[in-house]
Amino acid sequence: MAKAKPKTAGNGKSKKGKGHGLKALLNDERTPKVLGLFMVLLALFLLVAFGSHLFTWKADQSEFTVINRPWGVLFDNSIQADNALGRLGAIISHQFFYSWFGISSFLFVAVLFTSGFNLIFHKPVFPIARILRHTFFVLLWLPPLLSFLLY
Repeated sequence: MAKAKPKTAGNGKSKKGKGHGLKALLNDERTPKVLGLFMVLLALFLLVAFGSHLFTWKADQSEFTVINRPWGVLFDNSIQADNALGRLGAIISHQFFYSWFGISSFLFVAVLFTSGFNLIFHKPVFPIARILRHTFFVLLWLPPLLSFLLY
């Protein structure tokens, strides 16, 4: 009995090697570009939200301190946010600045932008290891230092 040959795609290449799972998605050359573009766009979103937060934090924070759950404000049309990116930008910047890292939150913009830029161009345009090392150091030391100096 003869063995069946794998089907070809018309160009002599076998269809058998093509997977449609997660491994094929990760091996696709477009995946790093799409992920890099997403990271760059997220960095730009955070940059605008954080920059706007520096000017509108008093008005936006007054909306969030009344309610115990700031993420519940996202779908509440009765609340207006002064942030340039609306309620979503106000909530995210409030979370980063007020609850987590303070002014050091801008470092996430740098990390996301450099990582995304390097993924898009498939080569280290910016030294990501050095940026991550410095970011980690600054995230550990800047918030307590500013807290000590300002309060």
